Amino acid sequence: MRPYGIQAMLKEGHKHLSGLDEAVLKNIDACKELSVITRTSLGPNGMNKMVINHLDKLFVTNDAATIVNELEVQHPAAKILVLAGKAQQEEIGDGANLTISFAGELLQGAEELIRMGLHPSEIISGYTKAINKTVEILDELVEKGSETMDVKNKDEVVSRMKAAVASKQFGQEGILCPLIADACIQVCPKNPANFNVDNVRVAKLLGGGLHNCTVVRGMVLKNDAIGSIKRMEKAKIAVFAGGVDTSATETKGTVLIHNAEQLENYAKTEEAKVEELIKAVADSGAKVVVSGAAVGDMALHFCERYKLMVLKISSKFELRRFCRTTGAVALLKLSRPNPDELGYADSVSVEEIGGVRVTVVKNEEGGNSVSTVVVRGSTDSILDDLERAVDDGVNTYKAMCRDSRIVPGAAATEIELARRLKEFSFKETGLDQYAIAKFAESFEMVPRTLAENAGLNAMEIISSLYAEHAAGNTNVGIDLEEGICKDVSTMSIWDLHLTKFFALKYAADAACTVLRVDQVELASIAPENMIEVKWLVTLHQDLLGSEITINNAKSSSIQLSGSVISHLKVSTPDATYAVGLQGSNYRSKQPMMSEFSILLPDTSRKGSSNSSQSLAQKALQSLFSRQQIEDENEGFKIEESEGEEDDDYAHMTERMSRIYSNAPREFTIIDRMSVRRALITTMQTSRVQIGRLPIAVAIGKPKTPKNSRIRMAILLVISENLHSIWDGMAPNRQSGL
Repeated sequence: MRPYGIQAMLKEGHKHLSGLDEAVLKNIDACKELSVITRTSLGPNGMNKMVINHLDKLFVTNDAATIVNELEVQHPAAKILVLAGKAQQEEIGDGANLTISFAGELLQGAEELIRMGLHPSEIISGYTKAINKTVEILDELVEKGSETMDVKNKDEVVSRMKAAVASKQFGQEGILCPLIADACIQVCPKNPANFNVDNVRVAKLLGGGLHNCTVVRGMVLKNDAIGSIKRMEKAKIAVFAGGVDTSATETKGTVLIHNAEQLENYAKTEEAKVEELIKAVADSGAKVVVSGAAVGDMALHFCERYKLMVLKISSKFELRRFCRTTGAVALLKLSRPNPDELGYADSVSVEEIGGVRVTVVKNEEGGNSVSTVVVRGSTDSILDDLERAVDDGVNTYKAMCRDSRIVPGAAATEIELARRLKEFSFKETGLDQYAIAKFAESFEMVPRTLAENAGLNAMEIISSLYAEHAAGNTNVGIDLEEGICKDVSTMSIWDLHLTKFFALKYAADAACTVLRVDQVELASIAPENMIEVKWLVTLHQDLLGSEITINNAKSSSIQLSGSVISHLKVSTPDATYAVGLQGSNYRSKQPMMSEFSILLPDTSRKGSSNSSQSLAQKALQSLFSRQQIEDENEGFKIEESEGEEDDDYAHMTERMSRIYSNAPREFTIIDRMSVRRALITTMQTSRVQIGRLPIAVAIGKPKTPKNSRIRMAILLVISENLHSIWDGMAPNRQSGL
């Protein structure tokens, strides 16, 4: 039957979703799931998430921007929330969690309204009115006198920065905030609006603790000086981006030497040239030489002779910051620098911090444009989290340089917004009032989450907050340490108006964007030129059923040649991985809904159509008699299937004898095969013994046409006298792997 309609218009493998149930509500569900992940990390008592990305790098953090970035969210609707969080992070540097969590709460309220019968367009209209009213109310909640502030006043900076840093390092903000404030004030230009966050660097050094953190007015390089000179005071600095060594020609050269005297003169000429260059640098007044590339042995020798300290900075970005710190100009080749090309530092010294030798470049008298916060911790994860806390503090400083207005923190602003928006919704006469009321309810997510994460009774806290705000105490928020409601001015907990404004704006825009989608068109169900293999293992009392689904989005057919496809996983477009399991006392049978059958070796040659009946019983009878197992336990054997075998299969049996000499552990990668083109052939079964563990392995060479999806039934029969992790799952009769 030929396709018609949209199926005929789009290419094979596309997916079409439309309507409330298929598109709108499923999109909302995906966004809600994402917001649930980030919501528990909201606030000072937020929980950490352990994320392992595709490079197997471990992240232990409660920073929502890092979490969603490393999760690599694929759902198109959930990606809209991720993009909103990234926009908030880039614009302000803080508040990404509030953006994603609030957007998820708005969509949850929209789902309830849709199920009540409201059309998404009416909800969007109500949400648009609500966010406009929210912006007006937010301006009214600004603390009086906060419009003007001295961004170089440390106390004022710390009070505004405290909430942002506490959300990442609760209880440590008293130590971190003064350090971050000092670092920011040191590099703040005359026009604070031009503050550059890149001028505050973080040096992470293992060992010590938070009390060992310091601020360096300059740079900290995580490498040692080259040579024996380790310290210079009041030094002029020459920077050479191309390295400190003799120049070489681009092509190979040939020198004809007739006698020893010519050889000696040739070497002396090279030495004299290098000495001339180094002497010219020393005569210019430079005491420190910085190289962006290799430092030659001969050049280093003459640098030592002329008392020059030598540093090597491989990173061009680090070299650029070094030049900005010292005021030096990076020269392309080794030559005498002009006076205006030399940089200056009060001191350049090599110090040992926590067993690590670092080079500290200081400019105590000012004039430098880079400062460094040295953070100490016991693990890399702690150091990474401290770095994110410092980054949030620096970004908050940049935001307050743009707009210093503040609003009450500790959920006081959200409760006041919810209370006033509810009053506003009562004045509306159309269907918009329901959406505005839901928008107001969504603000309760913040105090509820803060209370739940701190182990408090959320309902009591929210009721107390509403009562206080109804009485006119608009600055009352949650004191998480004492578990009561208190005036935030006494706790000095303030949020930047700019952070709240953009977080709520981006969240509302993201929610309305998701609600505007009524159809989802996927051009392909899998990424282009990617192969996806999924397998399912179903456990029963005496049976272990295994099934594989293959999605082939490549432009050509593929072949799965001779691999253990009962435990197969494809993770790259051009390779397959056979993953082995430890022994189990469960047996396998053919999945009932499979479109393919596994033919036994003696019947695959004949091509009998009736051979697939009672497959599990035939396999158990023909493959696993007690006598066969006893015979095979005497040594490693492979029973080859009857009938003709092609070269690929013969090659695989040889590889199997090498691969399966020892029993694999659970989920251990034991083989890697190339994916090649081939024709569909019948599935063949071979008997392989893994150590002393007999196992029946399905060997197949199925071809998957381009942009296709096939399902294959897999037979796996495992000896009964061994135990594994599966035994602990026996009460749970069905589980997915």
